[in-house]
Amino acid sequence: NSIPQFVPDQFFNFIVNEKIPIVAHPERNLGFQKRPQLVYEYVQRGALMQVNEGSLRGRYGEMAELLAFKMLEHNLAHFIASDGHKPNSRTVTLAETYEIITEKFGKALVNQLFYANPVKAIKGELIETNNPVPIEGNLKPSFWQRLKHLR
Repeated sequence: NSIPQFVPDQFFNFIVNEKIPIVAHPERNLGFQKRPQLVYEYVQRGALMQVNEGSLRGRYGEMAELLAFKMLEHNLAHFIASDGHKPNSRTVTLAETYEIITEKFGKALVNQLFYANPVKAIKGELIETNNPVPIEGNLKPSFWQRLKHLR
């Protein structure tokens, strides 16, 4: 629900020790939702961001969905993950999200987020970022986004 105060210092320690922090589902964190420009700041400091596929499909509310798409639009997402933990709950459902991202952003980005970057992370290889762009202002869901989440 928040970003602990020790995180910036810990990230610095990771970078100094040649470890790259990967932040899991920052779009679901209230701290990042309230101050989306922090996502950019963390990426600039060397962190990588992993967006949850459920956020892109609205499963975790309008603010998580809005920030997830803003991160994609601003080159601030480096992985798309399923958040699958068990076969009976939070199962792996990447196909629908794969199609959504392909349609909105194209095959090149899909390949990077779903395949190339995860493989590089597993192998311990350098993951290059695509010119991250700051997210300006606060997140404000549109009327249609609010309506969608009333269902």
